[in-house]
Amino acid sequence: MIYVKSFRGFCLKPERAVIKVARTWECFWTGTELTLGSYMRYFWKEHLAFIIPVMKDLPKESLIVDVGVGAGALLKMILEAKQLTVVGLDISREAIRKARRKLSVFKSNSSLILGDVFHLPFRDGIFDVVISLGLIEHFKDSFTPMLNVLKLVKKEGYAFISVPQRRSLHTPYKRWHIRMKTWPFGFEKDFTLNELREMCETAHLSWFQIVGTDFYPSFLMIIQFETLFRPLIVRIVECIEKRMRVPLKLAHMLMIICTKKT
Repeated sequence: MIYVKSFRGFCLKPERAVIKVARTWECFWTGTELTLGSYMRYFWKEHLAFIIPVMKDLPKESLIVDVGVGAGALLKMILEAKQLTVVGLDISREAIRKARRKLSVFKSNSSLILGDVFHLPFRDGIFDVVISLGLIEHFKDSFTPMLNVLKLVKKEGYAFISVPQRRSLHTPYKRWHIRMKTWPFGFEKDFTLNELREMCETAHLSWFQIVGTDFYPSFLMIIQFETLFRPLIVRIVECIEKRMRVPLKLAHMLMIICTKKT
């Protein structure tokens, strides 16, 4: 694997925050069998609506990396759309195991590596597309992991980084669970549009845009029987999105789309 640095196995940055994140996600993936239900398919499709058009013009030998691959659902959907070489990295051994099982059909096109965003085992500037969805918000210092992810993008390559939006109606519910230590994803920040713009400008990105994804009214998830009506709600939201432009401020997630010009 020419894109991988010479390194000795899996290493975690010794800081307590990173170790805590590793434990949180190992626990989550050990106890979770995440299926692609109606909402999760909608969630990934929202992101892929921006990612797939970029990939369609890429040559077959292009390299794609998903930093924080989880159980591999996104990479599976990408490989179903186009046969490229994809790489997934995650901090959880259990996530890697589940991703490997999910991507077993595409074994010749996929590689899965255990590692963390502070010690990325990849050479800089080697990937045509770098994806990191729902990762950097799990660290108090979100800027460093963002920079590390951006270093992987080659010239004229693209990066897609998504984080939760602070103005989401789901935010108070999430914060309450974090305070009560009942949030399954551990520590999690949220961002405003201005904060993301400032991060992009500080990173000296020559070109970027910020788009909204996931307009599902996530505050409904606090309702006891919401899962029964979720397929119907997803259809309604998708119909609304097709017929009108939904305001950015209603998005649950914000995604930075950027490219390296130099």
